[in-house]
Amino acid sequence: MTADAFSNCHPAVNFLFFVGAIGFSVLIQHPAYLIAGAIGAAVYYLLLSGRAGWKRIAMLLPMFLALTVVNPLFNTYGERVLFHVFGRPYTVEALLYGAAMCGGGFVWLAPSAMTV
Repeated sequence: MTADAFSNCHPAVNFLFFVGAIGFSVLIQHPAYLIAGAIGAAVYYLLLSGRAGWKRIAMLLPMFLALTVVNPLFNTYGERVLFHVFGRPYTVEALLYGAAMCGGGFVWLAPSAMTV
Protein backbone atom coordinates (compact mmCIF):
# COMPACT_ATOMS: atom_id res chain seq x y z
CA MET A 1 0.00 0.00 0.00
CA THR A 2 1.32 3.43 -0.88
CA ALA A 3 1.50 6.50 1.33
CA ASP A 4 -1.34 8.98 1.00
CA ALA A 5 -2.44 12.33 2.40
CA PHE A 6 -4.18 10.67 5.36
CA SER A 7 -0.90 9.13 6.54
CA ASN A 8 0.55 12.58 7.20
CA CYS A 9 -2.44 13.87 9.19
CA HIS A 10 -3.05 13.73 12.93
CA PRO A 11 -5.24 10.73 13.92
CA ALA A 12 -7.96 13.10 15.16
CA VAL A 13 -8.27 14.57 11.65
CA ASN A 14 -8.63 11.09 10.15
CA PHE A 15 -11.20 10.16 12.79
CA LEU A 16 -13.28 13.27 12.13
CA PHE A 17 -13.16 12.69 8.38
CA PHE A 18 -14.40 9.11 8.64
CA VAL A 19 -17.06 10.04 11.20
CA GLY A 20 -18.25 12.71 8.76
CA ALA A 21 -18.21 10.36 5.76
CA ILE A 22 -20.09 7.62 7.62
CA GLY A 23 -22.47 10.11 9.25
CA PHE A 24 -23.39 11.77 5.97
CA SER A 25 -23.91 8.41 4.26
CA VAL A 26 -26.35 7.48 7.04
CA LEU A 27 -28.18 10.80 7.19
CA ILE A 28 -28.34 11.71 3.50
CA GLN A 29 -30.07 8.92 1.60
CA HIS A 30 -30.22 10.68 -1.77
CA PRO A 31 -29.09 8.25 -4.49
CA ALA A 32 -26.82 10.80 -6.20
CA TYR A 33 -24.94 11.40 -2.93
CA LEU A 34 -24.62 7.67 -2.24
CA ILE A 35 -23.41 6.94 -5.78
CA ALA A 36 -20.85 9.76 -5.59
CA GLY A 37 -19.66 8.52 -2.19
CA ALA A 38 -19.37 4.91 -3.34
CA ILE A 39 -17.47 5.89 -6.50
CA GLY A 40 -15.19 8.21 -4.53
CA ALA A 41 -14.47 5.52 -1.93
CA ALA A 42 -13.78 2.93 -4.65
CA VAL A 43 -11.46 5.22 -6.63
CA TYR A 44 -9.50 6.24 -3.51
CA TYR A 45 -9.27 2.61 -2.41
CA LEU A 46 -8.00 1.57 -5.85
CA LEU A 47 -5.43 4.38 -5.84
CA LEU A 48 -4.07 3.10 -2.53
CA SER A 49 -4.15 -0.64 -3.11
CA GLY A 50 -3.63 -0.96 -6.86
CA ARG A 51 -4.44 -4.25 -8.57
CA ALA A 52 -5.20 -6.06 -5.31
CA GLY A 53 -8.01 -3.59 -4.73
CA TRP A 54 -9.98 -4.89 -7.70
CA LYS A 55 -10.07 -8.33 -6.10
CA ARG A 56 -11.45 -6.98 -2.82
CA ILE A 57 -14.04 -4.82 -4.56
CA ALA A 58 -15.09 -7.87 -6.58
CA MET A 59 -15.52 -9.73 -3.28
CA LEU A 60 -17.90 -6.99 -2.03
CA LEU A 61 -20.11 -7.11 -5.14
CA PRO A 62 -21.88 -10.43 -4.34
CA MET A 63 -22.76 -9.09 -0.89
CA PHE A 64 -24.03 -5.87 -2.49
CA LEU A 65 -26.21 -7.82 -4.93
CA ALA A 66 -27.50 -10.26 -2.30
CA LEU A 67 -28.55 -7.50 0.10
CA THR A 68 -30.14 -5.53 -2.73
CA VAL A 69 -32.21 -8.53 -3.83
CA VAL A 70 -33.14 -9.67 -0.29
CA ASN A 71 -34.20 -6.23 1.01
CA PRO A 72 -37.62 -6.22 -0.73
CA LEU A 73 -38.49 -9.47 1.04
CA PHE A 74 -38.45 -7.60 4.37
CA ASN A 75 -39.37 -4.09 3.21
CA THR A 76 -42.63 -4.17 1.27
CA TYR A 77 -43.18 -0.43 0.94
CA GLY A 78 -43.68 0.88 -2.56
CA GLU A 79 -46.29 1.28 -5.25
CA ARG A 80 -44.76 -0.55 -8.22
CA VAL A 81 -45.15 -4.26 -7.51
CA LEU A 82 -42.96 -6.48 -9.66
CA PHE A 83 -44.27 -9.81 -8.37
CA HIS A 84 -45.33 -11.51 -5.13
CA VAL A 85 -43.10 -13.77 -3.01
CA PHE A 86 -44.71 -15.75 -0.18
CA GLY A 87 -47.79 -13.54 -0.56
CA ARG A 88 -45.78 -10.34 -0.03
CA PRO A 89 -45.24 -7.71 -2.73
CA TYR A 90 -41.72 -7.35 -4.19
CA THR A 91 -41.55 -3.66 -5.12
CA VAL A 92 -39.21 -1.55 -7.25
CA GLU A 93 -38.88 1.08 -4.50
CA ALA A 94 -37.75 -1.51 -1.95
CA LEU A 95 -35.26 -2.88 -4.45
CA LEU A 96 -33.79 0.58 -5.11
CA TYR A 97 -33.71 1.34 -1.39
CA GLY A 98 -31.73 -1.87 -0.87
CA ALA A 99 -29.25 -0.74 -3.52
CA ALA A 100 -28.95 2.68 -1.85
CA MET A 101 -28.45 1.06 1.53
CA CYS A 102 -25.67 -1.12 0.12
CA GLY A 103 -24.09 1.88 -1.61
CA GLY A 104 -23.87 3.64 1.74
CA GLY A 105 -22.48 0.46 3.26
CA PHE A 106 -19.76 0.35 0.62
CA VAL A 107 -18.57 3.77 1.80
CA TRP A 108 -18.16 2.18 5.24
CA LEU A 109 -16.54 -1.05 4.08
CA ALA A 110 -14.01 0.30 1.58
CA PRO A 111 -11.86 2.07 4.21
CA SER A 112 -12.01 -0.91 6.56
CA ALA A 113 -10.94 -3.23 3.74
CA MET A 114 -7.72 -1.19 3.46
CA THR A 115 -6.65 -2.29 6.93
CA VAL A 116 -6.97 -6.01 6.20
